[in-house]
Amino acid sequence: MALTAIVLLASGCGGTADKMRRDYVALRYLEDAVVAIQNRPVDRPGAIRALRRALELAPQDPTISTTAPGLCVTLGLYSEGLDLLRAQDAPDRWLLAQCLLQTGHVEEGTRMLLDLANSAQAADRGAPGQSAVVAMQLNNAGYMLADAAVQLPAALAMLERATDTLPLDANCIDSLGWVHYRLGQFREAIFYLERAVRLQTGPRQPDLYYHLGAAYAAMGRHQRARAMLKVALKLDPHHPETLQAMDKLRWLLPPLSLASADKDSRGGARGTGA
Repeated sequence: MALTAIVLLASGCGGTADKMRRDYVALRYLEDAVVAIQNRPVDRPGAIRALRRALELAPQDPTISTTAPGLCVTLGLYSEGLDLLRAQDAPDRWLLAQCLLQTGHVEEGTRMLLDLANSAQAADRGAPGQSAVVAMQLNNAGYMLADAAVQLPAALAMLERATDTLPLDANCIDSLGWVHYRLGQFREAIFYLERAVRLQTGPRQPDLYYHLGAAYAAMGRHQRARAMLKVALKLDPHHPETLQAMDKLRWLLPPLSLASADKDSRGGARGTGA
């Protein structure tokens, strides 16, 4: 056995075996990251740890290098995603645009997204059977622009077209509500965001509840806002935007004991009037 090991190392096979073992472990970490994101509640810290470990062990593995940028975007690791994408010969331009927008490269990211949206619409005119695919691409472009609060009129036009094509798609409706929120049109935003929450299928999405909670808060409906944000945190306890929104609400809402007392007092007055 010792002689065999020496021969393997001398021929380079030992190094190959180590690489195979390292790649295998890295792929298991990548799977762990995906599962941590898909589960409810989302294990965001666990997903981040597993993803970074996978990249540390085997950054050049084709599966990891292809999958990791999208996971970085999902986890809000935009700078890390941007570095990974820029290291690729042919990066996913949708992910690249989103990372650019979220890391301060607004002009470059906006230009790329508008080009992608224009290409999608041109493809739709050439092949009408692809309308649903084009609608999702327009939804992606419009949502990214709305989330970065840039080119909002253009984003609104994209999202209205996407929703016209897919009127029952919760993601499209949520995106349309979010751009109305960014435009300061909070009543319209709530109309669409409530509908998106009702229409969602599969695992519940924390972003939808965060968006609705933010819109309620903007309208001064703070108790409803807190209720929606609590659902978002139940689904994703470390959702950064929701945590920030909850911190703001704590300054606006009375303590729960006082709020309950006020509610009881008002309830008693109504009962007496009856």
